[in-house]
Amino acid sequence: PVRLTRENIILSLISHSSILEEIRTSKSEGQAVGIAMKFFKENKHDVDGNDVKAVVGELRLAIQETA
Repeated sequence: PVRLTRENIILSLISHSSILEEIRTSKSEGQAVGIAMKFFKENKHDVDGNDVKAVVGELRLAIQETA
């Protein structure tokens, strides 16, 4: 399987509003990363954990800034 790029990780997460909402409402960044990793594992996507962590951090920051 082809490993997803950061751009593909972002697109995957923002195209699933329920996952994005779970990430937004998670109590910590670690919990949010866990939610994202579970999503990718369940959907059999190959991702780099460090990329997911970076993307989730960026998404959470962007969500807080727009709230």
